[in-house]
Amino acid sequence: MNKKIKARLAPVLVATVLVGSLVPSAAYAWRDDAARQDTIARAEKAPDRRWTPDYVPVGRSVITRYGNTFFYTDGREPSNQEDPQAILYHASWRALYYPDMEVISVDGKPWLAVPDVRERVAQDVSRHWALTDVTVSPERYFTDVAPKLPPAGKTTINMNVGLTAASVWTAETARPERLVGEPIKHNDTVYFPVSALRNLGADLKWDNGALTARANNTIVHVRPEETKALVNGEERDTLPLTLVNGRLMAPAAFVELLGYTWEYFDTMNPWFTEADLREGASWFVERLSITN
Repeated sequence: MNKKIKARLAPVLVATVLVGSLVPSAAYAWRDDAARQDTIARAEKAPDRRWTPDYVPVGRSVITRYGNTFFYTDGREPSNQEDPQAILYHASWRALYYPDMEVISVDGKPWLAVPDVRERVAQDVSRHWALTDVTVSPERYFTDVAPKLPPAGKTTINMNVGLTAASVWTAETARPERLVGEPIKHNDTVYFPVSALRNLGADLKWDNGALTARANNTIVHVRPEETKALVNGEERDTLPLTLVNGRLMAPAAFVELLGYTWEYFDTMNPWFTEADLREGASWFVERLSITN
């Protein structure tokens, strides 16, 4: 099952106003919510080195997400000191178990922009698929599963449904980002915390029960639960924003009013075997990427 959706706002939107809070749909990024919670719990107990915002790398470094927790490995590790190629192994095997695990950065860059890491991932994908009945080029991993590198001068935030751990990529830099709330999916619409847009340079202000957002020479003024927004003073249709546990959540398509683009990605990991799935690997990737 492969599906890539990139929707545009229609001239007229028929929307259901969500009062109170959003209830996530049954279809989730994980086999079920128990599997998601189990992965998060196991990651919290992992003995790996936890990444914090004051982290300073030593030598080559890999920052990863496991469950909802960030980790790092670098020149402090004895294995990395003994084997210069070990860092490639750390990056590759974590990349192969997306979305349970995810490579945020290698040497401060998106791993797709690091040639030796990209080559190692391609080799390991080929080896893994050789053990299964799946016959798909490793390039499919780069084009169909991994987050996309943003164009030069642009920034992308990659968010996963059900997690607060996210990543912010440019063509040359990558870093972890902790969201104030997890994106959720409701009635086939993905909602994300509006505050995440600050990572893309948006100026956000909340005043008297309304949001004013500024980006790309555009000013958007909107109130939660309303299906109309003022965009540079002109009324436009929009899916309603809503408050969830005191946090303002926006449907993905809202970002188009600011001149941003977005992509919602939903696919089954093609290299997982039934044995992998029984051991807790996730069935689906559900990722929302927004680019300024």
